[in-house]
Amino acid sequence: MLFIFVLFALAFLYEPILIIGLFSFHSSPSLVFPFQGVSLRWYHDLMANDTFITSLGNSVLVAACACVMTTVLGCCAALALMRLKGRPKAMPGFLSTAPVALPGLFLGIGLVALFAQFGV
Repeated sequence: MLFIFVLFALAFLYEPILIIGLFSFHSSPSLVFPFQGVSLRWYHDLMANDTFITSLGNSVLVAACACVMTTVLGCCAALALMRLKGRPKAMPGFLSTAPVALPGLFLGIGLVALFAQFGV
């Protein structure tokens, strides 16, 4: 039963993406059923747009540079962490979970102060 529920939930989440993909092949500029024809017109118009091609190239360049930099830095950090022993080895784990834990901590402290002011 859980499998069927998860299957329906995923279908509900991915259905709009599939419909948008289907409409991208529609030949008419209006989004109506039934389809009046299948066309690659919108993809041709997109690839003919010089601004889009330039921005796509810039995005790919930035993504490639970020990928290379994070891979190199991550490998260096992993090698450095493997060599640590004792207490310093626990510090990176603390620093990586602190940004997740601290907002809840500050919210809790703020709520305690607020409830104390109202006498709750």
